[in-house]
Amino acid sequence: MKTDDIQILPEVLLIERRAEFEEAMAQNFAGSPEAVPSVQDRQAVRDIYELLIAVLNGKDGISAVESPDAFSATYYSRFGDALSPILRDVLGDSASQSFVAKAVDCFWGAVRAVRSR
Repeated sequence: MKTDDIQILPEVLLIERRAEFEEAMAQNFAGSPEAVPSVQDRQAVRDIYELLIAVLNGKDGISAVESPDAFSATYYSRFGDALSPILRDVLGDSASQSFVAKAVDCFWGAVRAVRSR
């Protein structure tokens, strides 16, 4: 088998492309391509990314977020709304429909758990 034939799991690829994912999501938080994401935008992306990775790896999302109220619920909503298209942009063909659906479902389940504690 050639190394080109080996497929990387999307969860692993998402970790490898963390910087690209975070930059795309921070730009989404900023509101327009010309806007500069704020420090708070970038921190929210980092924290919510950690939540996403935790739940995709079968961990408790609640323990991944130290302070769920550190930023407004709007950040969770905007992250969730942009998750599918950003995953597809960052992961390309590795972002199968089933993986994207899993990521979105895991994310919203974790958000409900985090916000209700």
